Amino acid sequence: MVRYARLDGSDGGPDSAFNRFAPEVAARPGNEVVTKYGIDAFEGTGLAERLRRLGATALVLAGITTEYGVGETVHTAVALGHRVTVAEDAVALSAPAHDAALRAFRGLGVTVTTTDTSSPSSPPSRDTAARGGVSARDPAVAG
Repeated sequence: MVRYARLDGSDGGPDSAFNRFAPEVAARPGNEVVTKYGIDAFEGTGLAERLRRLGATALVLAGITTEYGVGETVHTAVALGHRVTVAEDAVALSAPAHDAALRAFRGLGVTVTTTDTSSPSSPPSRDTAARGGVSARDPAVAG
């Protein structure tokens, strides 16, 4: 799972209530949690190495801003050779920008689907799509 925390600590840091995952999408035993301090979930986090170690080749992405964090993470994941799925109902932005970003993702070969059908390898689970999760069983990442 990937979470964002402000580098300057003004949000209380990675373990603050502000940055905690909602209970329905909280990390479960076996999940790894990566903290990102920038836009791209791969930048400076060791995420690529962790996914390689897990043998993850397919990722389900979700996040707050379709065009920014999710978009940057999509581009890096595709460049690294991952099969990428974006759960369009688990990302957000204003309608025109959101729709344009999803069209751009499709142009990169990304699958755009919903949280009900987003898992690349098993029946969908909201915990991997709503905020993102990384586990050996059902790898995914949030932008």
